[in-house]
Amino acid sequence: MIEGFNILELATLFFALLYFLLILAFTLGWFKLKAYDFLKHKPKTKISVIVAARNEERNIEYLLTDLVKQNYPADLFELIIVDDHSIDRTAELINEAIRDYPEIQLQYYHLDNGSGKKDALAYGISFASGKLIITTDADCRVGEGWISTFAKFHSKTKARLISAPVVYHEEQNLFQRFQSLEFLSLIACGAGSIALKRPFMCNGANLAFEKKVFDLIDGYKDHKHLASGDDVFLMHQIKTVFGASSIAFLKHKDAVVKTKAVNKFDNFLRQRKRWASKTKAYKDVFAIVTALIVFGFNLLLLKLLIFVLLGLMDFEVLIFAASIKLVVDFPILMAVTYFGNQKKLMWYYLPIQLLYPIYISLTAIFSFFSVNKWKGRLIR
Repeated sequence: MIEGFNILELATLFFALLYFLLILAFTLGWFKLKAYDFLKHKPKTKISVIVAARNEERNIEYLLTDLVKQNYPADLFELIIVDDHSIDRTAELINEAIRDYPEIQLQYYHLDNGSGKKDALAYGISFASGKLIITTDADCRVGEGWISTFAKFHSKTKARLISAPVVYHEEQNLFQRFQSLEFLSLIACGAGSIALKRPFMCNGANLAFEKKVFDLIDGYKDHKHLASGDDVFLMHQIKTVFGASSIAFLKHKDAVVKTKAVNKFDNFLRQRKRWASKTKAYKDVFAIVTALIVFGFNLLLLKLLIFVLLGLMDFEVLIFAASIKLVVDFPILMAVTYFGNQKKLMWYYLPIQLLYPIYISLTAIFSFFSVNKWKGRLIR
C-alpha cells in the first residue's frame, strides 16, 4: 500500500511538471501573438459566410441583424445559411430576412440529403463563390467589423486556416460564469498553441479557411463519420497537408464572436461530453499528448482529494499539486479575461479551480463509456 502511494506521488510530480510546462508554453504563445495594423488595407477578397442552423428560431434573427450591419462591401461577401432539418420557425425567419434585406447576398438552402453539421456546412460551401470561407453558429453575435477584420488578416498573413476568439456573454449566474472562464481558457490555450506552431484546437463558431484548401483535402471526408469536430479535424488535416505555419490565430477584438453559455446542467454535460468525445478520434500527436496531460493531471488531483478525505494520504501532496495548477493557470486566464473585457470573472478563479478537476475527470470518463445526445441526435 505504501509503495502504491509512493507511485501515486511520483505520478503526481511527473504530471504536475508536464502540466506546468504545457500551460506555461501556451501562456508564452498567447503573449507572442501580434496585434496587427490593418489601416492601409483595401477590401478585395470575396468572402462567403456559412452558417448551419438547426432549430434556431430564438437566435437566427440576431445573427442576421449583425451580418447586415457589416462594414465590408456588400458586393464582396455572401451569406449562405443551410437549414439542417429544423422543425421550428427557422426557415420562416430566414426567408423573411431574404425579403427584408435585399441589399445583402443571402442564400438559403435546406439540407435534404445527409444530416448533421458537417453535411450542412459542406453543402453550403459547395455553393460558395468566395475565396475565403468563414463559419459561425446561428446562436452567435458578431461586431460590424467582423468580416473585414478576417479579410484584412488573411490578406496580410496568407494563412490557409484562421482561428479567432469566441467568448460567452450575458452570464447570469455562477454556473454560467464557470463556463465562461473555462471557455476562455480553452480559447487562450488554442491560440497559444497556434502561435507556437503546434495548433491542436479551434472553434467552428469563429473559423476561416480558403475554399481551395477545403476542396483540395475533400472537406470533411476523412472524418465525416464523426458527429462532431468539423473545426478541430479540419485544422488537423490542413496542418498535415500544409504545415503548422499555414494556420494563424486572429487576436483582434473586432474579430471576437459572442455566444451564450448553456443554462441547464444536463445540457452543459452533454455539450462537454460532445467536445470530449472528439479526443477518441485524434490522430494528431500533439493533440493527443495535450489531452492526456490535462486529463491525467486533473484525474490525479481528484484521486489525491479522495485519498486525503479518506485519511489515506498526507494533505501536503494535494496542496503541492493544486498549487502548481493555481500558479500556472493564473497568468493566461488573467490575460485572456483582460482581452475579452471580462476581468470580473477572475473573482471566481479559486472556486472554479477547485471544481475543475472533478468536472473534467468525470466528463472525460463519461464521454468514453456513454452515448450522448445533442439537439435531438445521438452523438457517438
